[in-house]
Amino acid sequence: MQVLVWFICVMLAFTAGYFVNSWPKQTQVCNTHARERPPAKITAEQDENVAANINKSEPNLSKIQTQNKNQTLPISELAGHLSSLISSSSDPTVLSFSQTASVYTFVANLPESQLLGLLQYFSSTNFNHNSTEFSALFSRYAELNPTKAIDFALTEIDDESTKTGYLATGLDALGMQDPIAAYDYFLQLNHALPSQTSHNQQMPTGGLVTTFAGLAKLDMALAIDKLNELNQLGYRLSTLVWGLTQALESKHDFVDLLTLTKAIDDHEVEESIIQEWARKSPEEVGAWLVEDYSGNRYDELKSRFISSWSYQDREKSGDWLIAHTAQDKLDDDVVNFMRSWSWHSPEAAMEWFKQQPEKVHNQRNFGEFINSVAVSQPQFAAKYLGFVDSKTKQADISRSIYRGLKRRSTSQATAFLEQSPLKNDILELEAESSR
Repeated sequence: MQVLVWFICVMLAFTAGYFVNSWPKQTQVCNTHARERPPAKITAEQDENVAANINKSEPNLSKIQTQNKNQTLPISELAGHLSSLISSSSDPTVLSFSQTASVYTFVANLPESQLLGLLQYFSSTNFNHNSTEFSALFSRYAELNPTKAIDFALTEIDDESTKTGYLATGLDALGMQDPIAAYDYFLQLNHALPSQTSHNQQMPTGGLVTTFAGLAKLDMALAIDKLNELNQLGYRLSTLVWGLTQALESKHDFVDLLTLTKAIDDHEVEESIIQEWARKSPEEVGAWLVEDYSGNRYDELKSRFISSWSYQDREKSGDWLIAHTAQDKLDDDVVNFMRSWSWHSPEAAMEWFKQQPEKVHNQRNFGEFINSVAVSQPQFAAKYLGFVDSKTKQADISRSIYRGLKRRSTSQATAFLEQSPLKNDILELEAESSR
């Protein structure tokens, strides 16, 4: 089990490295060398057996691992070997599973002292160029000694955006071992770090998800007190709610959590609980909303519930929406539901729409839906444009189709305009909007 957990951690560390280095340059204050290659991403080799690669011993690797135990190999040679494992393929930005297994085997056998030595080596050379190596080493170091890993990130990484990403990794590891200590460490870090923008402020809290999962298992009341404290400090709490809900199983558990968190007075917390509950038992949430909920935020909670359930089952969530929405709100809710669906599969949304009763499947909703997706899905909207029975509506939709095509291809937009019987209407609407 430890092998599987560590293997997953390595892949997550590579992914974290990728996103850290993909943040906009204007948010970074980096004094390291310019980036020469991006951190690695992992793709599957269908013909590779990962387990076999993990257990397979190569002569050179075996020799190095033996020497590691005696701590006789210089850090520079260890660093060179690790880099060779990562850059051995023709495309250094992609790691296969076999390469990942080799990196895992190498890093997992390093003692703490050599992990620290390698981290110091890679952070003092070309940090961005060696981000994959650094991520793998840091993840393992944090697993062995999370507090020292946090201190290393705090003192040895200059770029503030990169620093907060690795601090989150360290906090995550500490949260698995001692959630109360991880929470206290988090508060200390936020006093030590310089002021962050509201966007970057969310990065450290990502490391508290496992902390709150651990706190909830120890004492749910204590976990909610900590959540309230962070709320008073101005932090958004939605990601942390995920940690609170991981140990919950029954309707009673989720209803209790909703009751206990009312004092926090944060709608985002309430909606996040509904979202996580819906992922586990959507029918149960639906029944609770209809039969038991007595608050004044039914529409907002229903919207979050449908949004979460729809990613699991579009048709069932849509049918529930129609059955439990007041007639005066049904049209708008259905159009919004189909528009959200259309980002993934507009044709599937249309097929579902065709099967609905007349109170839903009507010209008003049809025209609104086509118009709402005309910019983002111009070809799809153009396919169904002729079924709209209002010329005024057709003109509005045609103008939106024209704009959507123009964003992608000037020639396609021009071709659509020239063949459209509503060309003059489109041009007139465009002229009006530019005045």
